Parts: sequence; C-alpha cells; structure tokens
Amino acid sequence: MGSVNSKSECLQKPGQSGKTMYMQCKIKEFDMLTDVLGGKGALNVVICSNNKKLVEQTSSRMNKDLFDGGSESDSDDVINGSCFSWRSGTRKSNVSGGELANEIKEDRVTMIVCCAHKIRVRYLYNLITDLEKSKLFSRKINIWIDEADESISIWSDPNIDVTHFKKVEKITLVSATFNSVFAKYGRIRMIPLPETHMDKYHKLSECLIEEDCTAGTPTEYFIGVFTKNKGRFSPGTKLFAPGDVTISSHNAIATFLVDQGWSVMVLNGKRKVILIPGKPEIKIDNQISEEEPEEIGKIMTRIYYDNGLFNYPFAVTGQMCISRGLTFQNEEFLFNFGIVPSIGDDATAYQCACRLAGNIKHFPGYRPATLITTTTMKAVILRQEQVATNLARMVHLEKKDDVGEEELLIAGGMAGDELESYRAKKARETKTAKLHQKLTESVRIEEFSTHTDLNARIKALDPRGTSRKPEMSNGYYECSLGKDKKKQDASEVRSWLAVQGIVSWGTGLTNYLKPEPHYGKIATRVYTGYDGDTPTFFLRWVRIPSKEEL
Repeated sequence: MGSVNSKSECLQKPGQSGKTMYMQCKIKEFDMLTDVLGGKGALNVVICSNNKKLVEQTSSRMNKDLFDGGSESDSDDVINGSCFSWRSGTRKSNVSGGELANEIKEDRVTMIVCCAHKIRVRYLYNLITDLEKSKLFSRKINIWIDEADESISIWSDPNIDVTHFKKVEKITLVSATFNSVFAKYGRIRMIPLPETHMDKYHKLSECLIEEDCTAGTPTEYFIGVFTKNKGRFSPGTKLFAPGDVTISSHNAIATFLVDQGWSVMVLNGKRKVILIPGKPEIKIDNQISEEEPEEIGKIMTRIYYDNGLFNYPFAVTGQMCISRGLTFQNEEFLFNFGIVPSIGDDATAYQCACRLAGNIKHFPGYRPATLITTTTMKAVILRQEQVATNLARMVHLEKKDDVGEEELLIAGGMAGDELESYRAKKARETKTAKLHQKLTESVRIEEFSTHTDLNARIKALDPRGTSRKPEMSNGYYECSLGKDKKKQDASEVRSWLAVQGIVSWGTGLTNYLKPEPHYGKIATRVYTGYDGDTPTFFLRWVRIPSKEEL
C-alpha cells in the first residue's frame, strides 16, 4: 500500500506480546482526540497475513474490544460504527468495493479487516482511490499492516501506493520481525516504546530449552526427538509440533501421533481438523459461526474440553497457517512442550517458535514449556527475540529518528570487539561505495574516426594502462561487449557504453579499488564499432579521484 516514507512507521513488539491490543489503544486515542476536536474518527484499515483464520481472529477482537460493550481492555470506551471483515468465502463478507464504499460513506463501517492477498489488496487500493475522490467521505484513513514483513512484496508495489493520497494519514507496519523491511529499505522509522511487553509476558528465553540436533527432514527430526522423549508425554500433554511448510509433513506427523494414541489438531491450507484415535475427525470450520466468529485458540479450547481430549496427549501441527499471528494459548490451554525443527529463514523461525510465548504468566496453570530444538535454531530465535524486545525501546531511550542494520545488530546483542569489527567493515564498504560513485560520475566516452587520433588522445591522458586495445581479425577490428570478441556495430557499442558506468571494466580497474588505490590516476579502455565497413574507435576512460576529492 505504499513505501517507507514520512507517512509510514513501524511497530515492533515481541511475538504474541499484544500488538493487536496496542493497535486498539492507538485507534481509540486517535478517535477520542478527533471527537474532542469536533471531527469524525478515521477509517481504520487492518491488513492481516494471507490467512483466513487470522482475519477472523483480528475481526473478532476488534468487534469485541472496540465496537461493543463487552470489552476486556482497560478502557470501556467504544467506537461508533462497525468492523467489516472483507474476505471471500461468505456472501456476507465478500461484497464489492462499490458496495463497501457506500457503507463507509454512510458511516456504517469505520473499520475494515482484510487479508494480504494480491487481489484483495488491489480491491482495497481501488476502494481507497474511490474514497479519496469522494466529496461524501471526509474521514482520514489509517492503514495498519499486520505481519508486514511477510507481505512486503504485495504492499510495497509502487502501483498501489496510497501514501500520496491526502486522506491517507498514516500507514503503520506491524510485526515482531522486520528483517525483510530492513533488507529492502535500509533504514526505517520505528515507533518508540518505553517497554515492549508487559510483566505477564512469557518470553521464549524463559522456556526450558533443550538442544537436540537429530539429523533428517523436519518430519524425521520430529519423529526422532519424539521417540527419545516418549516417556515424558502423557494424557494432558499439549505439544506444539509445526513440522515444515509442506502439507505432507503435517499429515505425516498427525498420522504418526494418532497411531501413538494422540489427538491432533491439523491446521493448514487443505485441512483444519482435529483427529481423535478411533473416532471421526472434527472439522473446525463447522464449529465457526459466520455471525460471531471466534478466535481459533478459543475454538480449539472449546473442542478440547467438550470432547474430553484431556484424556489424550494433544498436539497442534501445521506451519504457514500457525506460524504467525494466531494465538492458541489462553487461560484454559497452555502448551507444555514444543518440538521445533530447523527453519531456514530467521524471521519465520522466531515467529513459529513464538506460539509458545505470550501474555500467560498470570494464568493459574502457567509453567514454562519445554522447547526442544536444534542448537542453530536456539541461537536464531533468541537473537530475534532480543531484537523484538530491545529495538523499539532503544529508539525510545536514544530518541532515534530511524534505525538500520547497526541498531538491529546491537538490539540483537552485538557488542564489544564484534561491534567494532562490524563498524570497521562498514567504514571500508562505505569508502568503496563512495569511490565507486565518484568513478561512475567520472566515466567519459569519446569517439575517434582514426586509430592515429585515438592513440594521440590516449598519450595525452597518460593513463596507468590501456586495456582492450584494437585487434585485427579477418580484416576488421574486433572487441567484446561482455561476451565473445567479434566485429561490432557502432550503434550497439554506443548503447552498451551508455549504461555501463564502471561496470564490466575488468581487473584493470579493480586494481584501483584495493586498500591502496591509485588516487588521481587514469584508466582507459578501447572499443571499436562499424558503420558498414567504416570503423569508429571508442575511448572509455575514468580518472580516479584524489584523496582530497574523496
């Protein structure tokens, strides 16, 4: 929905620490301030991961805590209007953009929750474009993109940039992990927070972490670790077992566990069921009311107790559908074990493991869960947790306008000699990048009709050396434009040189970019092209800037 600019900022809190609650508080604050000033509150648009269950969970929370009197939050203030879950799947929710725009203009809808699906976000862009042009719509628009790092390829598309719209006031990117956002934009604006979580928040580092480096696929890892620890499980055990991203992995884990006498919840793109040994499967979608959708964690808990699943050891498996956003743990359901295999992406690894984290310390049955994972995974998730816990607090304490790679590393625990080594490396990279920029700006291309004129110009430049001097073959001068040497067309040589800068210069120029560059020297390179049988000689040259110029 835009780019990282003055209208954009990032909200980072640890996984399962209450990002939705923070959004709700901010929405209430903005609405109350607008009310005091005599205006209308904003239209809030919440974009979730491309996950139907997460859209349902978010819609349920927003409707409960912001739009009716049954709020569990600290404030009982409510907002006039309603939260609309805009998604496919039901006739009620899958309305056209024009119909929804009319509802918004009539103030019957003041919040939209939708998924970060490419087509749905395009519909949303068209809707906001309609509202921007409408004389009947006077509210401001605030956009909240939950799990923004996961959907960056969709919302960062410049073709759906809404930041230039006057009615769009703020875009807030929300996540526990901003790895991909840092990778794309370098530095980002982060909302400063004096504290990033409450005292009741259980961190992953507070789990009883056991390292097990059993080799094999994620499914083989799970079965191997499970077999070693089988004696620790009993009826009432609640195990988090995500497997990998493949449905076959979830099915294999579920089948294995059911054969071991477990009941298992499978949650992925194809199946949303609870399996019970010797009994028909329970389809989770059949337990959901379209009129009043419940959070998946509460549905699971209700099924767990209504069907006496506490008489079995119980597991939850899945990956893409459960690794982000969804909350499973509550006062009546707490995981006490997790078996998490190695996951290649750091952000995904932390987000997945965070199903064992949450605001749960105040629950009567709270005990730190045992997390079994690999040595590498342990290091990754604990480092990512440090970043999620410390970065926004660092911005608050140090009053930073924005943060980048160095702040990210410091928040993740880098210090001392390691930090100094990193800074020295970045200084060298910055110096080299600056030199490259100077060189690119200094490249010159000159053309000559005769070999004699070319040589005279090279002599006048007095270069350190000239590469790719004209060579005759079959009666023609040949040269290479990054590929094989051959007779070249003059127009193709011109076009190629126009976009090269210092690219494709070869080892001759690379020598200048070593730790002791030849400041002030000149490097040259020659090319030849033909108009018919008439040659044109091209001289490409660059002067290395002096120390003073750098």
